Amino acid sequence: MNYLLLFPDEIDADGKVALRGIRASYVLTHHVVTIGTLAKITVVNQGLGLGKVVSCSPSEIVLEILSINPPLPPLPVELICATPRPQTVKKLLHLAGAVGVRSVTFLRSALGEKSYLSSKELQNEQIQKHLIQALEQSGGSFLPRVSCHGTVSDWIAEWTMDDGTSALLATVLPRVTGNPYFGFQPFGPAPQPPLSVPSKIILSIGGERGWNEEEQSRFLECGFTEFSLGPQMYRIEIAAAMLLGILSVQMTATSISQSASK
Repeated sequence: MNYLLLFPDEIDADGKVALRGIRASYVLTHHVVTIGTLAKITVVNQGLGLGKVVSCSPSEIVLEILSINPPLPPLPVELICATPRPQTVKKLLHLAGAVGVRSVTFLRSALGEKSYLSSKELQNEQIQKHLIQALEQSGGSFLPRVSCHGTVSDWIAEWTMDDGTSALLATVLPRVTGNPYFGFQPFGPAPQPPLSVPSKIILSIGGERGWNEEEQSRFLECGFTEFSLGPQMYRIEIAAAMLLGILSVQMTATSISQSASK
């Protein structure tokens, strides 16, 4: 792993961290540490920095924090996904952690396999494990909130559209439809950035079989804008990576443009 992830409550008043038990075993398994090692660290919600190993044994590793720099802000995206197969859940969690989205919600879809909902990959321990590995690989500092909800209707019943929110409904099945948000047409001009940066983006992606008509209608009724990725059919993790990449680049470009115009 590229970074060693630490939690703020693990750092004592003297700027030291003592990792014991499972935490020590994890570090020894996934990192090369010896006394005197300078380790790149990422502290949840605090940023990246540098730590020095001052003590190391199979049962305890002690680090001294040398520096912590402020983190980049998380991508203001809340990802809504139809619950996919377990292997895809792992990929989505790694993607969400690496990119730095605010949250991931898995919903039960009418066209999805019901057995996926009982996957061990959706247990809290496994979710935490995958997110930690994603942050240690990418150098991210924000752990997305992850939840498993009921149906689309259940989720919508508890959700309200806030001011400044853009809600987007991605179609991963072949459909040649323009994208009013990105200005994207298959084989057409390059995406254009939005006029302003939304304070929050809700991005809904169905499974490989998509949302059914009733589920799509429920999203559209509560304010989502539907768009297509074009004539190809994508796996959900590929679609999510493409969309989060586009959002990240466009929002960065918009921020730069707005700063330059001031």
